[in-house]
Amino acid sequence: VHQDSPVAVLQTAEKRGVFSVGSHFNGIQYAPEGWLTGAEWVWGESIDDVVQDDIDGTWQSTIIRGGLRDGYVALSPFGPSVEAEVQADVAAAREKLQTGELQVFQGEIRDRDGEIRVPAGQAADFKTLETMDWVVEGVIGVIPR
Repeated sequence: VHQDSPVAVLQTAEKRGVFSVGSHFNGIQYAPEGWLTGAEWVWGESIDDVVQDDIDGTWQSTIIRGGLRDGYVALSPFGPSVEAEVQADVAAAREKLQTGELQVFQGEIRDRDGEIRVPAGQAADFKTLETMDWVVEGVIGVIPR
C-alpha cells in the first residue's frame, strides 16, 4: 500500500481475503488478519538534525536518503498469519542488509536492451535507483521505448 490514506485499501483487501504489505505505514491495527508486514520511515534523529539546523540558522536544502542500514527505515510488525519460520528468515535477511552483507540491487544488472547498468560486484546506490529511466532486463511494458 503506497498512498496517503491506506486504511480503506487495507480493510477492503482483508475483507476480500487478500493480504497486504505496507509502504511507509504500519497498518496492522487497521487490518490485523490481512496484514503481513511493511516498511516504515523512522524520522527520529534525521528530522531532529534538520530541525536543529533550522534553529541554528545553518539549514541548507539537501536530499536525505537512507535505509535499514542507516536507521531511516524499519520493518513493521508481522501480522498473525506470518509463520515464525518466515519471520526468522526475514530477521536474518534484515541483519544482512543492516551490515551490508546483503545488497538487493547487486550487479550485474542489465537493462532490457542488454546494456550493463550496474556492473558485476557493485551495488546500485540511492541516486542510481531514484533516477532510473530504464527497465531491468526481462521486465516489459513499463516504460515506452
